[in-house]
Amino acid sequence: MILTSSDRHYWVVWDAPLLKKMGILTVIQRDYLPFADFGVAFLPDFQHCGYGFEASKPILEFMLTQPKFPELLATTMIENLASQKLLVKLGFTFVTEMIVDEKASYCYSISMK
Repeated sequence: MILTSSDRHYWVVWDAPLLKKMGILTVIQRDYLPFADFGVAFLPDFQHCGYGFEASKPILEFMLTQPKFPELLATTMIENLASQKLLVKLGFTFVTEMIVDEKASYCYSISMK
């Protein structure tokens, strides 16, 4: 697996042997959140294989050492149990339920240790 980035806040995850894009990781400041939002999205062929955890762990470890990111948030739709499980495995904790784009979502948080 290879992570490439055009800047520090957007990473493309590649299957190195196949030279195929697998998914993306993002850290984006959204106007409705007090801290940057960590996002994970993989193409269907690469979901539920552990790649989200494998790719996310080093990015989170790096981002949380940066003074600009003392805390990161992550939002997920309530019905997305796989995303919630991944966030908890990565060390995020549940914060609150919120409405985003007229849909109920959960918000999770992780901070510097």
